Amino acid sequence: MTVPRVALVVVSSPFEAGGDRAPETLRQAIARLEPSGVDLLVATDIVWDVADASRVTRGWSERGVDLLVIVHCSWVEDSLQFQLQWAVGTPVFIWSRPEPETYAFAAVKHFASVARRTGLAYRWDQGEVDTDRFVERVTAFAEAAAVARRYRDSRAGLFTPRTAWRIAGPMDMSLDEWDLGLELGVTVLHLEIDEVISEAKRESDRDALAEVERHAAGYTVQADPGRMLVSAKVYLAAKRLIERYDLDAMAVACYPTHFGLVNVATSWLGDEGFDLNPEGDVGSSILGNAMIALNGRPVVIGETVQILRDTDTLLIRHEGSGPASLAASPSEAFIVDLWEQKGTMIEYGMRQMDTVTGASLTGGAGDYAIYAAKFRSRGLPLDEFNARGRGFLAHLEAEMGGEALLDVMFDSAMDHHLMLQEGDGVPALRDLADAWGIGFVEVGA
Repeated sequence: MTVPRVALVVVSSPFEAGGDRAPETLRQAIARLEPSGVDLLVATDIVWDVADASRVTRGWSERGVDLLVIVHCSWVEDSLQFQLQWAVGTPVFIWSRPEPETYAFAAVKHFASVARRTGLAYRWDQGEVDTDRFVERVTAFAEAAAVARRYRDSRAGLFTPRTAWRIAGPMDMSLDEWDLGLELGVTVLHLEIDEVISEAKRESDRDALAEVERHAAGYTVQADPGRMLVSAKVYLAAKRLIERYDLDAMAVACYPTHFGLVNVATSWLGDEGFDLNPEGDVGSSILGNAMIALNGRPVVIGETVQILRDTDTLLIRHEGSGPASLAASPSEAFIVDLWEQKGTMIEYGMRQMDTVTGASLTGGAGDYAIYAAKFRSRGLPLDEFNARGRGFLAHLEAEMGGEALLDVMFDSAMDHHLMLQEGDGVPALRDLADAWGIGFVEVGA
């Protein structure tokens, strides 16, 4: 999990009621936030004017702040709020004490209007700071802001059969990569898929066997032992490449010529907290790793392949590369050879889950958005899993109905890759999109 750095400021005006509460408000806010798990940076003096604001925020921009929290004890002019936010350049949580005579909430509402029109990511609330609500609201947005900042400066390795696809002129990068970089600040490193293969060949059989014994214990392994060693070597190679290039995301374009090369590596890395995308989908790998950073749970990629109209549910499938912890049990996760290819894949049905979040990062320059939807996973008994063609399968139901949800997906231009994760991640993804400054669409809300 990413530890967010939060800067805390308490503001008040010498010309308004409410300033007498400011010192105690600051003390309570510190006492509540310090044990919450955030890295707290505090303005230990109350900010009354622009001179105070300049003094307490000096050097903050170099401290790597993720979120600024401004607690209002009274009305303050927006030039003061602007000065504080400008000093750190981060999303802001504007909080108001509840007393009506202070006009503190009016100051929050005014700055929220300015923030919305200028594209500044913010959240607001009102109440006492000595409450669970204050801590929960602030830390939730802080965690999303920290993940957004981390992946805004991220490095994604794209391993393909060739590094240059010149279509629109003599350039190695495609225009959509420039879009991704300009929109999210992502640096895409063009790398050859042969580097994955050659790195894997350097790994020893002994080390590879140790990884098979460590990772595949309890699985139903039906793959050839030789192929299992190759898959384990690819896993070790991927870890070395992630470290060598300091990658925050990794995508390998396996399909169709290297089908199954990284599937098992993707599965094992997924249960270790890193999403390696097996389809060369950089955006999905960035989103998947951001989702892991937000709540620590593994993600799996899938595609909607069938509407089951008798139950109005959806079948999600992929060739088989998901973390095995999402299976009903280790024995119901099958590692198998991939037909005539040299690769392997891991097949299972997603276990029952009360809440599953599905998310997609879709768009282009000025049009990127996170699309998110909530499902329930019904699980798949082995006989149904076999009857429906195996691979990775998830049987999902939506509150509004599967077919109606698909209509929204089609109408909203959501793309076909869906990153699935246990739990309700929709609020955190909305915060992430706002902190990134891109759109957010809750599909089916």
